[in-house]
Amino acid sequence: MPKLKNCPKKIRIAGYDYDIYSLKTKQDVEHKVCIPGCIGAINTQEHYIVYPEDINDQQNINTLLHEVIHGVIFHYTVPISEEDNEIITQLLLLRQIVHALLS
Repeated sequence: MPKLKNCPKKIRIAGYDYDIYSLKTKQDVEHKVCIPGCIGAINTQEHYIVYPEDINDQQNINTLLHEVIHGVIFHYTVPISEEDNEIITQLLLLRQIVHALLS
């Protein structure tokens, strides 16, 4: 059961339905996707997004947004550099700061 309240169980990206589900810990996510240090992940072949339950809701929202962006980039073949990826991460951090200030 996802920790995140009102988290959708599916999302459509570029006409593909992606299941969204949680695992207990960040280590469980790392083990599932075999990517050390990742918090969440999208699998564009099997069409799922996974995130951990052991981080706060705001981090999970940012993680889900980040993974959806990866899905859009993949399906629409938008070229992205490492610098672009860093900008996306900074924008998500800025969103979190603004949300905290307005709460």
